[in-house]
Amino acid sequence: MKRDITWWQVIAVCILIAGVLLTIWSAQRLDQSMRTDLLTKTNIAKSGITVEQVTALNGSPADLVSPGYLSLKAQLERIRAADPDIRFVYLMSQRADGSIIFNADSEPPESADYSPPGQVYTEAPAAVMSAFATGARADEGPFTDRWGTWVSGFIPVTDPSTGHIIAVFGMDTDARDWNSAIFRSSLPLIIATLLIVLLVLVTALFQLRNDEEKHRLETSEEKFSKVFQANPALMIVSTIEESRILDVNKSFLSTLGYSRDEVIGRTTVELDLYVDLAQRNTILNQVRETGQVQNMEVALCRKNRDLLFGSLTSITIDISGTARLFTAILDQTERKQAGDALRQANKKLNLLSGITRHDINNQLTILMGYLGMLEEQQPDPKFNEYFLTINTAAERITAMIQFTKEYDCIGVNAPFWQDCRTLVDTATKQVHIGQVMVKNDIPAGFEIFADPLIVKVCYNLMDNAVRYGGKITTIRFSVLERRGEKVIVCEDDGNGIPAGEKEKIFERGYGKNTGLGLALAREILDITGITLIETGEPGNGARFEMTVPKRSSRLPVPG
Repeated sequence: MKRDITWWQVIAVCILIAGVLLTIWSAQRLDQSMRTDLLTKTNIAKSGITVEQVTALNGSPADLVSPGYLSLKAQLERIRAADPDIRFVYLMSQRADGSIIFNADSEPPESADYSPPGQVYTEAPAAVMSAFATGARADEGPFTDRWGTWVSGFIPVTDPSTGHIIAVFGMDTDARDWNSAIFRSSLPLIIATLLIVLLVLVTALFQLRNDEEKHRLETSEEKFSKVFQANPALMIVSTIEESRILDVNKSFLSTLGYSRDEVIGRTTVELDLYVDLAQRNTILNQVRETGQVQNMEVALCRKNRDLLFGSLTSITIDISGTARLFTAILDQTERKQAGDALRQANKKLNLLSGITRHDINNQLTILMGYLGMLEEQQPDPKFNEYFLTINTAAERITAMIQFTKEYDCIGVNAPFWQDCRTLVDTATKQVHIGQVMVKNDIPAGFEIFADPLIVKVCYNLMDNAVRYGGKITTIRFSVLERRGEKVIVCEDDGNGIPAGEKEKIFERGYGKNTGLGLALAREILDITGITLIETGEPGNGARFEMTVPKRSSRLPVPG
């Protein structure tokens, strides 16, 4: 596999080098052709200027009232106006001390770029000096003077009677337009090269990714199969629509007394598995609505019609791109042993998913790096939107991977009794609270039975309030009683949640940040049956209510 990638890299580098050399060669040819055209245009424009016009000039402000100067200046203005690619047209002469002066130019006197007769051209480029010295036409640029950066053509004006160079005629074109023309001509080559390189790299990346994904999938399925078969809990993989059994483990067969051929392909209704058929329908409906059922007490019938009482958990899982129902049933007489085995299996599966996340992040880093290189080499702004879209998609993928990392931690450790007031105080220390005041009115000693990650719920509620509360000044935690159940309230005096978003904020991917925090919060609370809803009034602050089942809350006994 490494050898294949090396060859892909060699191919990409060769294509890139060939494209760069071809682009440079093409740009140089175009530059030379444009210089030839500029000198040709300059020579044609110069041919309209006579020796008599030049010799009649003094090269001083006295020329300003000379009819010959005025006629020559009007001629230069017409030459400039006739060609939009030309910025300045001018005539220069050389004094006895070697300095270069302007005799006339194409700018109107009121222009800030106007050069009066006799103005010394201190930045005159070497090509001007060469034209006066050798009488040969020359081009120069890009070079910079007080008026900007230019590519220019210079044609000497020779007195035929003496053979002396009496002036040099010049025309300037903006170097930015010059370079832009060369770049536009080279752009198809640049884009073609980059696209070919990108195609090669993407092809190689996807090939590598597919090979690795196939290998990981095979490894994952092999490990899952081993864990699935060795687990003491009764395990079933079935369709969601009708609960048709696709696979069961050895514990299911041995505990219920079936052979594998008797159950595969049949539904739980056909096996008459549930004592209460309505309970089976309730399980399926809840899975379709929420994606899971946790710790539901069920009664099942063995093949010999003896009863088995257990605790059922069902979740939806993805198998080869298809949603399936995974069900585990703990025989209550064997719950402790099965719990230990499940925790070990979960640890192994989390290790596998952690390795997968690490590999995906590495590939994303490579992809983002190459995209950054392409964006830096692509100055055309019309492609910025495409790069932004790709980068945004990659960032969303990264956020989703981070969500799976945090999601893996949920339910790993067993729930236990926790002091709720202490949880709020701990979370407050972790939030960048700024000027917002947190009031903890939860009574001392009030405990709830919850997943260890419940502190993240408190943190997330406060962090969201600070981030998006707007005018917020205070966050308050309190406890009230409703229909015999304790309700933990987190409320603030900020902007509140719009009515149409009160349920959407709990969906993954919704919101101003990653949109994952509140979705995680619900998952964490749901482990011990705690619900989370938002009941605040828009404009008057957010209000989150965590309703704790009677069995999951307690206060210390007095005395």
